[in-house]
Amino acid sequence: MSQNKQQISTTESKLCATVNFNWFLKDAEKFENGTRSEPVPTTFKALVNGKEAFEELHDRIANAQHSIDIAIWGFQPSMHFKRDGKSPCIGDLLIQKALEGKKVRILVWSLPGNIQTFSEANLGNKPGVWLKDKVEGVTSEQVDYDRVV
Repeated sequence: MSQNKQQISTTESKLCATVNFNWFLKDAEKFENGTRSEPVPTTFKALVNGKEAFEELHDRIANAQHSIDIAIWGFQPSMHFKRDGKSPCIGDLLIQKALEGKKVRILVWSLPGNIQTFSEANLGNKPGVWLKDKVEGVTSEQVDYDRVV
């Protein structure tokens, strides 16, 4: 195992981090043709919330070549990950990628009453979160879109 020094960022409120290396492909399963997945050189950059994280995520989805897999506990298709006045909301971007032939899979899990995301400020318009106040600036069209998609 290499002795490369790693720099891990953390927040002031939670001064700890957990990092695991080689967990995914360590014992990779064989494909039908007998080959195995092999690790490839890569980089890692943690993006935690904020403008940079959402814009990066939007760009990665927009540039996806084969598939898009999202696992999340709260999903609002009307949300704009890139707020430049030109880019589509995330729901429309995913539909566009699917129409281009990319495989799009979204796994959204929830507890009864959406309790897992109830305290999240950005989910104030999520359908079914009936006790929360609506977020200022959100149109009725956005709320309807979130219900349909």
